[in-house]
Amino acid sequence: MNTPKTFTRVLTEGIIVGLLLIPFTYLSGRLFAPLLKKPMLPDVCKDWNRFYVMEINLLLAGILFHLVFEYLGINKQYVDTYYSEGFKKHSGLRESCEDTVCSECMSYATSGDYNNFKKCKKDCFQEKKTEIEDCCRRMCPNEDAGCLESCDTPLIYGE
Repeated sequence: MNTPKTFTRVLTEGIIVGLLLIPFTYLSGRLFAPLLKKPMLPDVCKDWNRFYVMEINLLLAGILFHLVFEYLGINKQYVDTYYSEGFKKHSGLRESCEDTVCSECMSYATSGDYNNFKKCKKDCFQEKKTEIEDCCRRMCPNEDAGCLESCDTPLIYGE
């Protein structure tokens, strides 16, 4: 469960952070524009962003931000400090139930047919959602809140 993330995964997460930073910057600019005094700029500055310099810098800043926080251990420290202890203790419970209820999909995985494996899992999770939830809840002792929280957390293919 505690396997380190690959650089490709961390980089992908960083790209997502960088891409999300762009619209949030535009939104905050619009929301707070009335509070900020607009500077008087010379005419030469009117088309400064025709090459999307700001957007590229925001993307790169988001990637760098995520890489630095990941590799300095700040992301892990945040998760360890603020993530529900009960959830961590029972993580993998829903996945186990999904694998049990949707066991017919494993034949695709073992044959290396990843596309059909994903499709099978997604279809199974939608068709047998109640069965998966029942399995998960049966495995939670005494309605343990952290355990139930882990049951409600969707996986990559599920809902």
